[in-house]
Amino acid sequence: MAIGASKLSDMPKGAYWYMVPGKEPAICEKREGEAFVRFTNGSRQEWVRDGERFVGPLAVPIAAEIN
Repeated sequence: MAIGASKLSDMPKGAYWYMVPGKEPAICEKREGEAFVRFTNGSRQEWVRDGERFVGPLAVPIAAEIN
């Protein structure tokens, strides 16, 4: 994990890139108090294998003023 947590329950809430060697990165969400991440396809994951990592939490974008 890019943030230095040894398990998912230690990760701060937010959106993350889930990186697995040889696969396309995927976006997931970690919510406060949960020991798993949620993916956009509705699946959840409660583990991290060797070589996999979560990069984030991603910064919240600043909304541009729309005229």
